[in-house]
Amino acid sequence: KKLSIHMRLRKQQTLVQQHVSCLLDCVAKFDAMTKKGRDLAQATSNRVLKLSYIKRENAGRLAFATEILEEVRKKLVEEVNTSAGQLKSAFSDILRLFGRMRDAVAALQYTLDIVVNEPDDSNLLEPVFRTLTFSTIVQYSNEILEMYQQQVFLQGVLSEEIPVTSCEQSAELTSYVTAWQMSPYIDFPRIQFLSELLKFEIDMKIV
Repeated sequence: KKLSIHMRLRKQQTLVQQHVSCLLDCVAKFDAMTKKGRDLAQATSNRVLKLSYIKRENAGRLAFATEILEEVRKKLVEEVNTSAGQLKSAFSDILRLFGRMRDAVAALQYTLDIVVNEPDDSNLLEPVFRTLTFSTIVQYSNEILEMYQQQVFLQGVLSEEIPVTSCEQSAELTSYVTAWQMSPYIDFPRIQFLSELLKFEIDMKIV
């Protein structure tokens, strides 16, 4: 029986390591993808704003060069459309990455539910590796996931709104880009603390 319990615990440890490692890997990649999206959001916004200045009354000595103004405007529109496509593509990558995060946490929760329903669930009160219990690991993982879930929803809205916002609505554009840049739903110190805690917890060889 002791051997059976040990083998079961080792299997649980392996699953926890796999799923927590996946979650932490996604967190690291998410920040890089968000930066790429932020740069694209800024580029799209800048090009939309430029369109507002390509008018005869703002053209100075080019005021009567209508063909030049029209050509410049045409190219800017093409650039806006290209940036918008890149921004939506970047968000699609973010969405896929978030899907991996969600699946990893769901797998952790599923494994915990199995342990809870086992006849001998005394190991729930014991650390899985060093200091954290299974339920605490799942709790911290869910806390990380919830922050990113809200942020992904916001980024989805912004990736749709930025390209179609009128060039005259500069205040709205600035607000949208700033919202992407500031990541209001992400508590970065807390994410770093939880990530380091979880990494330390699972960073050991299973025997």
